[in-house]
Amino acid sequence: MGFSALVASALCTFLLPLLLFLAAVKLWDLYCVSSRDPSCPLPLPPGTMGLPFFGETLQMVLQRRKFLQMKRRKYGFIYKTHLFGRPTVRVMGAENVRHILLGEHRLVSVQWPASVRTILGSGCLSNLHDGQHKHRKKVRPRRRAGSGGGRPGRGG
Repeated sequence: MGFSALVASALCTFLLPLLLFLAAVKLWDLYCVSSRDPSCPLPLPPGTMGLPFFGETLQMVLQRRKFLQMKRRKYGFIYKTHLFGRPTVRVMGAENVRHILLGEHRLVSVQWPASVRTILGSGCLSNLHDGQHKHRKKVRPRRRAGSGGGRPGRGG
């Protein structure tokens, strides 16, 4: 086996996989940056996004309580991560959760997973936001007790 064949074999065995791995990591970083909301100038909370494509899903599934405790010790009660294929910000602590729930649709927006949106339908009340949600609630007929709004033939 000649020297050039040995060098070619070494390149294919070591250098090419290393370059592919570095390219995957760089693409992952670009994906994480591009998935940010461009209208929000505020920085993301501290945390990591884990492995490319898998994020930290495997770690969380395998080490549930230990994973969450480690993240809380390292980053505090608010941190970013990547779980189940989506970038995620995890918020813990009663005061932090209360602050977010009271500021819903101003501080954060609710987004159901695609599978849930498909099952419930795009026009479902829980899938609508802001003006659409308010309009649908106004249009939706409301029943009052004793107003004859019951089913026909049931005396109600």
